[in-house]
Parts: sequence; C-alpha cells; structure tokens
Amino acid sequence: SHHFPRPTEGKLVCLQVRIPPSRVAMSATAICTGIPHPGEPIRIGVEMLRLCAYLFWWVGVVLPGIILTRLYNPEKEKHSILTRVFGYNNICVYFDYPPSTYVLPVTYALNLIILIAWFVAFFLRMRQNVADNKLDSKIYTILIIMKLFEAFAFIYFSTIFAVSPDDTGTDADYNEKLYIHVAPWFFLQLGLVSLAISSCIYGHASGYWNELHFIKGKWRLSAWGYCATMALLVCFKIPQGINGMAKTSGWDTPSTYLTFSRILDYLHLMLIGVVPLLKSAYLVWCKTERIALLVINIEVDRAYPDEEKAECVEMKSAQQNQGLPPHPYGSPTIDQERKALDRISKSLHNIEDVPVDTEHDINDTKTYFVSHMGPVDTHEGTDTF
Repeated sequence: SHHFPRPTEGKLVCLQVRIPPSRVAMSATAICTGIPHPGEPIRIGVEMLRLCAYLFWWVGVVLPGIILTRLYNPEKEKHSILTRVFGYNNICVYFDYPPSTYVLPVTYALNLIILIAWFVAFFLRMRQNVADNKLDSKIYTILIIMKLFEAFAFIYFSTIFAVSPDDTGTDADYNEKLYIHVAPWFFLQLGLVSLAISSCIYGHASGYWNELHFIKGKWRLSAWGYCATMALLVCFKIPQGINGMAKTSGWDTPSTYLTFSRILDYLHLMLIGVVPLLKSAYLVWCKTERIALLVINIEVDRAYPDEEKAECVEMKSAQQNQGLPPHPYGSPTIDQERKALDRISKSLHNIEDVPVDTEHDINDTKTYFVSHMGPVDTHEGTDTF
C-alpha cells in the first residue's frame, strides 16, 4: 500500500505471512530455522510442527503412561474397568490410574500447545493459498469449520485426565463417570477422521499434492483409502463402546468377537498414531525442498513515547495557526521524521513482488508529512527532508 495511515496512540502490530515461491530448505532438527534475531522473519515448517506433535504424543504422553502404570500400578492393567466393561484393555488403561494421572495432564498440555500451533500454521497456510488463488474460498470455509472441530476434539480429550472412572472392582456403580470419561475419546476419534479427510481435501484442492510430486494413482488412492478405513473403524468402535457401557440386551461378547475387536483396536491405533507420524517424517526428510514453509514478519511500532509527546506540545499551536491538520502530539522533531522515514523505507523494501513507483512513493511521503506533521525543510537538489 502507498497510503500511509495517520499515527495513532498505542502499539501497532503488523503481521505478514507468506509462502515463498522457492522452497527454503528446512532443518529437520527444529520447528523453525533456529531462533531468529530481532527483526528477522520467523520460518515455520507446517509438517515439522505436525511431526513434533505426534512424536511428543508417543514420547511425552504414551510412553510415560506405560512406564508409570507398569511400575507402580500393574494390578490395574490386569484387572481394569475396561476389561470388565469392554472385554479387553486398550491404550487408555495407561491414562486412567495413578501415578499416570499425576503426570500426564501436564505432558498432554504441552502436547496440546504444539497441536494448536500446528492448527494455527495450517490456517495461515490455507489463508495464503486463498490469497494466491490456489484454494477456493468455499472449500476454505469448509476446511476452517473442520479444523475448528478437530481442535475442539483435541482440547476436549484432556477431560479424560480430569474425570477418572470410578473403579470399585465390581460391575456396579461405574457408568456415570465412565460415560463422561469415554465421551472425549469418542470425540477424538471423530476429530481424527475429520483430520484425515480435511488433509486430503486440502492436498487435492490446493494443488499441494502436485507440488509434492505425489503420483496421482497410487498416492491419492491410498490417501482416500486411509480415510475410508478410519471412518469404518470409528463406525464400529463407537457403537461397540456405547453398547459395552449400556450393557445392551443381546450384545454378547464371545472370545472370537473380543479377539476381532482387539485386532481392530490395534489397527486403529496404528492408523491414528503411527501412519501420520511416518508421513510427516517422510515429508520433512525426503521432500524438504517442496514442503510449504511459512515466513512470518512481525513489526511492532508505536507513534511516540511519552517523553517525546512533551517536546511536540509546544509546536502544536504553531501548526494549527498555519491551517494544517493538527497531529495528536504536535509536529514531530527532525529526528522523529527521520526515524519515521526509515521505518517507511524498510516497509517498502520488505514488500515483495509488488512494482514500486519510487517517485510516486517519495511524493506521497512528502505530502503525508507536510499535511499531517507540518512544514519541513527540503534540501535543494535532493529528496531528503
């Protein structure tokens, strides 16, 4: 933009997000390309954030839960409430009993921070795709709704650490808290199905799969097959869980059925926790130069500090007598003008792929300062004032 807004009191935060045309190589050992110095842009790999989130899920949540439960509460793994209600244990048995319940809420909260950061980065990438006419606005709206539901599912899942099922050692008096405890797991399953589908929709609609050089036949067929398999498993697991808790009449659990259910449970765990991890690792290490990299420039500016306001007050009346629009704090000093010009110059240089009319910009800058900040001295033969 060549129009310079009138300075206002307070802070002005400018956020510029772009996906560079040329992919910048990204280190696989960090989320960003190091810690940037002040004034330098922040580079974030979306796939790297997802990889870190899934790695932390296994290393920071699942592994500590297994170790703590097997070391300090092994009898609960053998005689858990899950066995009495559903007929077998799943991974949740390592989240339900002390001392896991003392540690995992903290580690999952850290995991949630990475997940939310990934959702925000994904949103910024989609927003930039819409600006570049790579993603249709209607599909963008649908994807935003899906991403909000997925983020809610991950956040709601933290309830399982807050509400543990009552385990009296019998089949009585456990349903009330058990329903509250299991409901977040049902929502997470639905959210993970939505996550798989929305990722496929985005990859196809935005052309991201083409940028990654994924083979249309094999890769895309396997991706949609993955989504269909996830959906079918959830369509089996959620009714199974509801019937197990409600003890529905006619819902028998013979050994063959339990074995089949356990196999499907392991398959579901692999699909939701291992396959996305391997996919992100493959993209980060094998498609480094093709994956999207967000570049964020953040500038924090302010009009004038308090000590500079006093210097300008005495010049305010003179400015008003000349018939010029008054500035909130009076006319700036020459040093302030120079600082403002430096900021404008840096902003113009930071604009990429936009033709800049230098003479037009200089004239606009002069007009702005003359009309808003009072008359200034122009050095003869130069464009400096």
